[in-house]
Amino acid sequence: MTVTTYATLPVLDLVRLEADPEERAVFLDEVRRTAYELGFFYVTGHGVDPELIRQVLAHTRQFFALPEAEKLAIAMANSPHFRGYNRKGQEYTRGQQDWREQVDFGPERAPLPDVAQRHHADLLELPEFRPQV
Repeated sequence: MTVTTYATLPVLDLVRLEADPEERAVFLDEVRRTAYELGFFYVTGHGVDPELIRQVLAHTRQFFALPEAEKLAIAMANSPHFRGYNRKGQEYTRGQQDWREQVDFGPERAPLPDVAQRHHADLLELPEFRPQV
């Protein structure tokens, strides 16, 4: 497999999914390769309202500006589904410590029988953030 060198993050247009089967296959291969080799890319052609994108970015900034103790109220370590907040230095990629914060969201599912029933995201003081994302 040849590895591509990236000077900037690629921009992948989802409209190509609606193209003829050959172009669709080329696009899907590009998504697969970019996700595997680089792990990040921009997406266009998704149809998401620009105002919603603006709101999500605003709430994201608001969330990460909270005091650490508030963010830790939804710590991933307490989640039955590996969702929630991780502070800087808590994640590792290829054996290297990552110096980034993150918050993971996902679908609601019934917790495993031995896990508390209350969803930890209910503790977050930004009630509109989770449903919006």
